[in-house]
Amino acid sequence: HSVCPYNHLFACTGVGMVLACLSIVCAAVVEIYRKRELASSGGIPQNVAGTVYNASTLSVMWQVPQFTLNGAGEVFASVSGKC
Repeated sequence: HSVCPYNHLFACTGVGMVLACLSIVCAAVVEIYRKRELASSGGIPQNVAGTVYNASTLSVMWQVPQFTLNGAGEVFASVSGKC
């Protein structure tokens, strides 16, 4: 037995924080790639309320890993019971 009975909760919270940090890194990499792709291709023109914006051709599926890591981080970081 450990000295503190709540060590596993701290470990779970730590894992959650690491996963949240990895999510941010993943989001940054996707954003860098999206901006480079938009600069090279020019994007897809979209008309929104009379203003034309250039949208990236990058698939929204590139965001799945960051949201998965974020969700897993939330599960671990917000432990209310056992891990």
